[in-house]
Order: sequence, then C-alpha cells, then structure tokens
Amino acid sequence: GVDSAAGRLLAALRTDSPDSLLALMAEDVIIMPPNESVLNGKAEVSTWYRAFVGQMHTSSLDVTKRELFIGGDYATEVAEFQWTLSSDAGGPKVVDRGSYMQLWHRQPDGRWLFSREVWNNMAPPGK
Repeated sequence: GVDSAAGRLLAALRTDSPDSLLALMAEDVIIMPPNESVLNGKAEVSTWYRAFVGQMHTSSLDVTKRELFIGGDYATEVAEFQWTLSSDAGGPKVVDRGSYMQLWHRQPDGRWLFSREVWNNMAPPGK
C-alpha cells in the first residue's frame, strides 16, 4: 500500500537513487521546494534531483511525527524531517530540518505514486 511506497521513497532518498525515486512518481508530479521555482512534471524533477545528488550526498534522513490520511484513491502524508548531507566540495555536513506534505495517488493497477509535495525548512540549512 501507500506505506510501502512511502518507505521505498525514503530508501531512494537515503541512497541518492534518482531512478528508484522517479519510478515512484506520477508523470504529472509537482514539487514545491523552499525558496525555489515549482518543479512541474517528472522531467523537471529528474533534472533538479540529479543536479542535487551530483553535489550533495545523504548521510542520514530521519522522519518523525508522520501522519497518513487516506481517502479513496488519495493519501496525504505529513511529517517532519532531519536530513544530513555531505558536499562533494568538502566542508562540514549540512543538517536540513523541516516539514513536508505529500500527496499520493493510487493508480488503476493498485500502485501508489507520489503526486505532489511541498516542504519547508524550520531553520536555515546548517543552523
């Protein structure tokens, strides 16, 4: 179900795996990162995420206070996160803390795909 798909999404993020991440996304996915332009569609998300993992690598990603609300073919996930990243350029690790809201959509074949996300930062990265 959606919990399994959400677990696979976190695993893809923890291992910096663009192909695994994109396999869980709807073609019309929309992602709203903080302080950036909205990413519309799988192609834009792919370009953005591949650039991101070309510079930063996940050391750890912890999710807390997770809630899941399911209604019909849609599920909304709300949680807080702490994402620790290391840079290819070196230097201290960056700790990003924030919260997110995700929308999942069950497909006619029963698969849950990641459809929408907005997230914020509780403090500037590294603080």
